[in-house]
Amino acid sequence: ARKAIEAFAPNVTIALPTFDDERLLHGDTSPDATIGRWQRAGCSEIAVKLGAEGAVIADQVTQTAVAPPAVLQPRDTTGAGDSFNAAYLAARL
Repeated sequence: ARKAIEAFAPNVTIALPTFDDERLLHGDTSPDATIGRWQRAGCSEIAVKLGAEGAVIADQVTQTAVAPPAVLQPRDTTGAGDSFNAAYLAARL
């Protein structure tokens, strides 16, 4: 999986990684490490998903932590990341 990601990462302009996945797959120790790795690959915008803690959004100049407006008790998290990705990209459009 790491080799596949490294191969396509230079073609990515907006990355939407989940920190828990990045930590397990790449050994990232913080969302900053995830952001730095994607920026070094050439990505210009990164939204690192942090589950109930929200997300960290970064571009080449700024970095902003975004907390969710309310913390809910999910019944099922299936599709949560895909839903985040769809909403984020729709907002960007």
